[in-house]
Amino acid sequence: MHVNEACPKSGNHREKAQKNFINSIRQWIDVSMTSSVSQRNKEKFFHNGYMYTFAQFNHSKEIKFWRCDKRHIFGCIARLHTSAATNEVLKQVNDHCHDSDPNKVEVNAYCAAIKRRAEETLESPDVIIDEEYKNTDPSVRSQLPSNEAMKKVIQRKRASMKPRPI
Repeated sequence: MHVNEACPKSGNHREKAQKNFINSIRQWIDVSMTSSVSQRNKEKFFHNGYMYTFAQFNHSKEIKFWRCDKRHIFGCIARLHTSAATNEVLKQVNDHCHDSDPNKVEVNAYCAAIKRRAEETLESPDVIIDEEYKNTDPSVRSQLPSNEAMKKVIQRKRASMKPRPI
């Protein structure tokens, strides 16, 4: 399949060569699989440096179908099938027509961890940000949002929470 057929909005020989190079290196890179929630409360799944958004279940609700997060930007038609019970990847359908971005996945995981801790704990924003910063890969730290931006995220998350019943 030609790159332009899989991805109508991108593609030349250089991009195809870069994609092949990244695919050959991918066997040596193991980006851990995690999940988080999007801004619209849709489940996201990270696998091999790509982000996927939950699409639907199969008819028996045993398999989750995921769509590439870049489907609107690049017209990417890659999909992923995972077990609903274990989130184990069962099948990848179609190839991506863009490069993976493991750093963006790490940044997204960092932001999701901060939001989760803002919901679950009463720690100060500085403590949450500092501890999550320490858990982040040093090569990704330059791409993280500023501390002030993350403090605002924590404030908005806590303000949007409904009070727990007593």
